[in-house]
Amino acid sequence: AQSQAQDYQEKKQASRKVIDAREVERRAQEIKEETTRIREEAQEAARKKAEEEARKAEQARVEHRENIAQFAVQFVGNPYVYGGTSLTNGADCSGFVMSVFKEFGYDLPRVAAAQYEASQKKDISQVFYGAGGINHVALYIGDGKVVHALNSNKGIVITDYNYDTPVGVGTYVK
Repeated sequence: AQSQAQDYQEKKQASRKVIDAREVERRAQEIKEETTRIREEAQEAARKKAEEEARKAEQARVEHRENIAQFAVQFVGNPYVYGGTSLTNGADCSGFVMSVFKEFGYDLPRVAAAQYEASQKKDISQVFYGAGGINHVALYIGDGKVVHALNSNKGIVITDYNYDTPVGVGTYVK
């Protein structure tokens, strides 16, 4: 009887070890699944946060571009002056663009070709024209329109962006 009792206790202990090992395996699997779920939730939250930050940054960029365009159009009707940089007393195309952007903290080169070279070539925020090189620049204001110091007959005007064939498009607004 004593031998059977001892055998029973050993089997009971072995059985308890198996049960404990299975419990450890089950709990380890639960922890692994929980860790995976938490990691996936964190990745999803990070993705959503990045998307929201990108959306807000794009919204701020668009608002900034709209502010520049709204500022520029207030000078429509002012004179064209070759070599000029005055938004009120007269500017040529690159002087106009340079002076508009200066009001927003941008330091642009003086001439159209240099402005084109210094811009990021990617969208229609600043339109450059020329034959055999860049010799005119205009600010895109939306809806297919640009504002620019066109010539001494017309002054600062709004025209369709394709009033002449653009040879390049660039931006300074990031």
